[in-house]
Amino acid sequence: VARNKWDTKKLSGDMTSVYEVAFFRPTVNNYERIHNLFGNVHRDACVNKQILKGENKKEPDVHICLENIFSPTCVVYSIGIADNWIFDDFMVSKGCQVFSFDPSMEIGTHKRHKNHLFEPIGIGVVSGAHKGNSTLYGGKEDYEVLTLSEMMRRHNHSHVDIVRMDTEYAEWDVLEQWYREDMYSKMNQLLLEVHMWPKSHHHLHNGELHSQLLHGIPMTLFHVARNKWDTKKLSGDMTSVYEVAFLRL
Repeated sequence: VARNKWDTKKLSGDMTSVYEVAFFRPTVNNYERIHNLFGNVHRDACVNKQILKGENKKEPDVHICLENIFSPTCVVYSIGIADNWIFDDFMVSKGCQVFSFDPSMEIGTHKRHKNHLFEPIGIGVVSGAHKGNSTLYGGKEDYEVLTLSEMMRRHNHSHVDIVRMDTEYAEWDVLEQWYREDMYSKMNQLLLEVHMWPKSHHHLHNGELHSQLLHGIPMTLFHVARNKWDTKKLSGDMTSVYEVAFLRL
């Protein structure tokens, strides 16, 4: 702060009217904040858990809280399949209605079970044809996306028991929309693979938006597991890709 001495009018004490001021953004390691969040897992928030082992030693386990999952009324959305049906088939076996979405797979709309439906559709923040760079593993273009609210309207659901999402970094725009539109209030459990890669504005300022969006999920974190395919360190021993699970208590 420096006073411009051409102006001598006093406003308060010796403070005059015109000043030069300078501001700066202090360096905050937002990835350290995420590291701290991941280190504060409430594993006892769910007693009745099912652990689905990863496809291989590098893939993280998926933890599902089975408390308040009641057949035949439970509804599950699985977004991003990549030909891995372990989660979807398990939830069908529990008597839930399971809806699977993935536009990257070379298969059309079909059922694996009478309580299951697969659609080759992705998730986005605007429904319709995806615009911009492909967000799919393999780089496929020209695919349809729906918002979560539109998926729910399409299938006449006002609430979803479990949402599982693994969308290779496309999750950040979606999580931003869910926060703005209070979509978290429409789900009881969120199972999510997060990809903290430097691919968009979300990673700027040491992951400021990555941190804000993860801390902004108004649910209890009950599981964290590292995806060992990615080895880039962001803070301490924390790498870029994790399976995380949140529960509404």
